[in-house]
Amino acid sequence: MKQQTYNCNDLYDSEHYREIRVNNVKKLDVSSLPEVPHYEKGSSDSVIQSPAADRSILRHRYIVAVLEFFVFFEISTYRLATSVSVVAMVNSSAIHTQTFNNISTGSCPLNFSSEDKHLLSNKIGDFDWNPVEQGCILGANFLGYVITQMPGGMLAQSYGAKPTILCGLIISSVAHLFSPLAAWSGSYVMVGVQLLRGIGQGLLPAAHCVISASWFPSTERGLLNAVILTGYPVGALVSALSSGYMCSSSFLGGWPSVYYIFGGLGLVLCLCFQLFLYESPSCHPSITNTELTYILQNQENVFSQKRPPTPWKEIFTSCPVYALTYAMFGAFWAGSHFITVQPVYLDTILHFSIHEFDLLGALWPNG
Repeated sequence: MKQQTYNCNDLYDSEHYREIRVNNVKKLDVSSLPEVPHYEKGSSDSVIQSPAADRSILRHRYIVAVLEFFVFFEISTYRLATSVSVVAMVNSSAIHTQTFNNISTGSCPLNFSSEDKHLLSNKIGDFDWNPVEQGCILGANFLGYVITQMPGGMLAQSYGAKPTILCGLIISSVAHLFSPLAAWSGSYVMVGVQLLRGIGQGLLPAAHCVISASWFPSTERGLLNAVILTGYPVGALVSALSSGYMCSSSFLGGWPSVYYIFGGLGLVLCLCFQLFLYESPSCHPSITNTELTYILQNQENVFSQKRPPTPWKEIFTSCPVYALTYAMFGAFWAGSHFITVQPVYLDTILHFSIHEFDLLGALWPNG
């Protein structure tokens, strides 16, 4: 992948640019191009302003941002769809000790009269998974997600961010698509498939950081990354509004539809990445010279330099690192907890029907 990137760079260098070496560091010589207005940012960073002709929304870097948005959209959608589907998959009457006339003290009273007892029969699912098995199924995804965070970054740097993202999307989408078959094969198989899906999704965030550094100029990186990360709550919102209806319908068998539909859309996203994403702007065959120059001249990192050794001692003895770790852990734990446990809680404790999950599920994790 590295060799392919260099060849792409050579193509543009030979036609429009030439490289000069200053202080043993390669820099782009754009002296032959029309002068572009610039201003100084800080004491040393020269930031090139985007020309008026380059401010159109139809820029290739914005297409990359849209594709990356759907990466995080996919992660959140798969998680919440699985949590809602488990409620429809489990035969609650087979594993709960409470009955209509004897409600356990850990749940709220049922809010319907004796003539509505037949409504309970609508909650009978296909599987008799106990709470421990349900917890393993819902938690296996996060275990796989944690395992591949650091390997995802190393793979993206060694082999390229695009193949790493494609690999993660294909693994997670195929695993989600085959989850109904895994569920019918047994709870342990379902746990394994969810773990595999998490492994695929764990490759995505770190690879996104490499794509962001390559494609987004420093003047727009904060905004574009913020837009991309909104894929998390938007994915949870869309999944919450649709999963309850799909699970309670007869389309594609009911609850399997959330796996078939979202998994199929994930494969479509893989195709879009293959067709429209390039490893770097220098590799893009149709990017304009103006946009390419603007991106390259607003990147503060020189990727041709050898990366210095990681200061592990300074990292593990830094108070700000621990403070940030604690804050991020709390934020992600709260969000993951609600996305994972909330549908089961609404069903078993508050006794809401799966039809009512849509509005409640959309407000709770995104509020």
